[in-house]
Amino acid sequence: MNAKTRFCKHPNGCIPDTLKQVIKQVKYGLIISSILQLIKSLRSLTKGFSNIKKSFTPEYFSIIIFLSASTFALRTVKCALRWIRNKDDALNSILAGMAAGYIGTLTLNKDWWYVLLMFIASRIVGAIHQTLIQSGYLDASNNQLHYFLLFFFANTVHSYGYFIEPDILKPDMYNLYERMSVLTPN
Repeated sequence: MNAKTRFCKHPNGCIPDTLKQVIKQVKYGLIISSILQLIKSLRSLTKGFSNIKKSFTPEYFSIIIFLSASTFALRTVKCALRWIRNKDDALNSILAGMAAGYIGTLTLNKDWWYVLLMFIASRIVGAIHQTLIQSGYLDASNNQLHYFLLFFFANTVHSYGYFIEPDILKPDMYNLYERMSVLTPN
């Protein structure tokens, strides 16, 4: 039960560590889905108290399944590859990430895939950012400037979608920008 490879950095064995991380993701998923349910129910309160029961939908709880299943796949495959290959390299991480991504796509409703794509994009940008710091192209002491530039770039992409090509945005994202761009209250 407490077995682990010499490459594992977690303090306990692979199985207890995987279960610990899955439970942690279940907690995060509960928090995220509860907040989303609360926001949706508060919005429905403005439409009448009788609509509040209709606002509770199970779709938000798929976030819990997504987070826990993809974490389980990532941890399990990575530790299994460490055991099988007897080394820890980028190939283990790539294969474990592919398995977690595949499992994640199976657990999410197709309408929520843009959340997965945003998550993947943010992880890619974060990995590129860390690689540039480690290779010496960026100075680690300028992190605030780096974050500002990344935020600026992300908003530029969204603004391009909103103003130039609104058909590439999901309808709810477009509606969010519509509500944010209204300068006078209704």
